[in-house]
Amino acid sequence: MSTVVSDTPRIIEMQVTDEVITARLADGRTISVPLAWSWRLSEATPEQRSNFEYIGNGLGVHWPDVDEDISATGMLYGIPARPHKSPARPRRGSQPTLCPPDMGLHLTTPSAAALGLSILLGWLAGAAANWAVDVLPGRGPGKAGGGAASDPETPEAAPTPGRGGPISALHYLTLPWYPFRGGVCPHCGEHRPLRAPLLEAATIVAFALAWLLIPDPWPLATTCLYAAFLLAILVIDFEHRRVLNVMLAPAAVVALLISFLPGGPTPVQALIGGAIGFGVFFLLALIGRGAMGMGDVKLAGVIGLMTGYPLVIPALALGIVLGGVAAIVLLVTRRAGRKGTMAYAPYLALGTIIVLLAAG
Repeated sequence: MSTVVSDTPRIIEMQVTDEVITARLADGRTISVPLAWSWRLSEATPEQRSNFEYIGNGLGVHWPDVDEDISATGMLYGIPARPHKSPARPRRGSQPTLCPPDMGLHLTTPSAAALGLSILLGWLAGAAANWAVDVLPGRGPGKAGGGAASDPETPEAAPTPGRGGPISALHYLTLPWYPFRGGVCPHCGEHRPLRAPLLEAATIVAFALAWLLIPDPWPLATTCLYAAFLLAILVIDFEHRRVLNVMLAPAAVVALLISFLPGGPTPVQALIGGAIGFGVFFLLALIGRGAMGMGDVKLAGVIGLMTGYPLVIPALALGIVLGGVAAIVLLVTRRAGRKGTMAYAPYLALGTIIVLLAAG
């Protein structure tokens, strides 16, 4: 008869003082880390520090009063928790948290007012994205990528908000009236596509998820900004088969400027990420001989600036996987041939949004 002994570290006793966090493991070892490595416990009262519970049969410890989790593995490998409200805090993608990935995603618990604010901001951002989708593709110069040309009669159409007529917020904030008016705008009488409320809803969901998943204000703000931009890119490429230079150029500048702020990739990481994204997709475009447009290549570079290195790798990899799955579906359903082309930017955008939300 043989006995299997698990070498997974398990905590059987935990003690927190004003200076150190000390854990005694089931195998007899005692490990300590500085209290400063957990900003939540550093700011907690002695009563809050003493109120904890073991989770995962000793794999970690949870402090419910301050919503902190510490794992035995994290203490053994010396992985500190992300500092809070500090200019020198680690940037996104550069250091993991004290709780390892196998302990699950960490969710913040925003108040109802905070969540409501995120929904409102997401709705307004969705309206801005609708404006971009309606207006920017018809601006003539500044287009990149392949695909079908825009309708040449569009600039000569009757004036509507965004095409020479007066602008009304109701034209782009469609959720309150769309299902009750059959999609007809109460301001101008134009029939709005179903895409309009769907884009607003998607932006609201992205903002709410960001608010739930990202505790730090700067990464939260930049993730919401990038999500709204990428959703607009996604819809424009689906509708017009174009990735617009008029959007990519400002986005590249903004992403590079944001890299100088705390909580995201450093300027060096952003530049490396941009070089990787642009370089890899430029090679893919050369190898594919027209299967991928330069708009997709430029978008990959902008995504690299947004995410930085190394986060650019999973972001673009997920986009490639999503695009591959979509291509297979199109082939199986005979909606596209083997030599046909497809809008690729939407899958790069969607993959990037998912990775930004998951990275926190």
